[in-house]
Amino acid sequence: MDLRGHLGWPDRSVGNVCAPSGFISELFGTDVRYTCASIGYQLASPLAGGLTPLICVSLLQWADGRTSGIAVYLIVLSAITITSVWLVAETHRAHLGDPDEPA
Repeated sequence: MDLRGHLGWPDRSVGNVCAPSGFISELFGTDVRYTCASIGYQLASPLAGGLTPLICVSLLQWADGRTSGIAVYLIVLSAITITSVWLVAETHRAHLGDPDEPA
């Protein structure tokens, strides 16, 4: 049994679940936090998870079997992600409670 591809799996799954959870929950106030985080998460899963394989197969066919198109696609998505994280407001000292509640 070849386990080389599975040895890093626990580390990657923790990073994919834990980091976005804290990051996304801080983007919204406590009165709408679960709804907003859930809507974003539930819409991103089918859109990104469903369309990415189709896009990658199309790019692979378009490039006659070369993976350069997929590499460019992943670079563009990474650039969008880095830009989005860079532009998000810092909430370290912000009041995230109920808007009607005094700070």
